[in-house]
Amino acid sequence: MTDVTLPAAFMAGLVSFVSPCVLPLVPPYLCFLGGSTLDDLAGEEPVKEVGRRALVGAALFVAGFSVVFVALGAGASAIGDLLRAHLDILSMVAGIAICAATSFVLAQVTLSRRRAARLAEAPAE
Repeated sequence: MTDVTLPAAFMAGLVSFVSPCVLPLVPPYLCFLGGSTLDDLAGEEPVKEVGRRALVGAALFVAGFSVVFVALGAGASAIGDLLRAHLDILSMVAGIAICAATSFVLAQVTLSRRRAARLAEAPAE
């Protein structure tokens, strides 16, 4: 697997941001985060106050988003480390589970064939 460089990741994010699908959504998104409308921007309220509210709302949104996904990533890493530490035992348990499931399916197939044979031998009414 090749490593992605920081400039390449930045450029990919920038291209994604300026795409026709995303760029038109930015102004309403910032208005929503700032708790204002487009009328507020054109109204009497100072633009500085509206901009400050939008910036604080966006910063809090990014902070919350970051906290959640960093926590999820750390949790997934911890679970992965735990699974890796017990890989030998888990491999044996998985093998036993696969053998048990296979035995169950074979038993069901055998029983259904026997049932079909009995029904074929039974006299018709």
